Amino acid sequence: MAMQHWSAGTSYRSYREWTGAFYPADCKINEMLRNYESRLPAVEINDTFCRMPRQHVLEQRAESVAAHFHLAIKASRRITHQAKLQELEAWINRARNTKANTTFAFLKQEDDGAGPALAESFLACTERLTAMHAPRKRPSAKERRA
Repeated sequence: MAMQHWSAGTSYRSYREWTGAFYPADCKINEMLRNYESRLPAVEINDTFCRMPRQHVLEQRAESVAAHFHLAIKASRRITHQAKLQELEAWINRARNTKANTTFAFLKQEDDGAGPALAESFLACTERLTAMHAPRKRPSAKERRA
């Protein structure tokens, strides 16, 4: 059996309330992701639950972090709650076209017990998702500045 790798992180990254406890007291909002990255290997981008950002926004986020850092994109509520995964393939295809090195996540226990059922449907797509996660060479911050 293949060994699985898990990464832990939190939802989003720019909680001002965390300044002084998690982030340094003088940490500015535009420095929070870089600071977060130095402490945890993954973060959930949860604004995608309400609306999928434009492709260039996701790419900018991906380019601002190291290649080993995982940006977990929370699946859109349109997919998980409204369409009940009927549009999952279209969502996966749209996300696949993003140059970002991302991990897709929405495995969450819902009050109505739908979480496990949604997870099962999602995992049925793992073959396609695995292909999406093939390692990609991204230029380092130093290479991008050159």
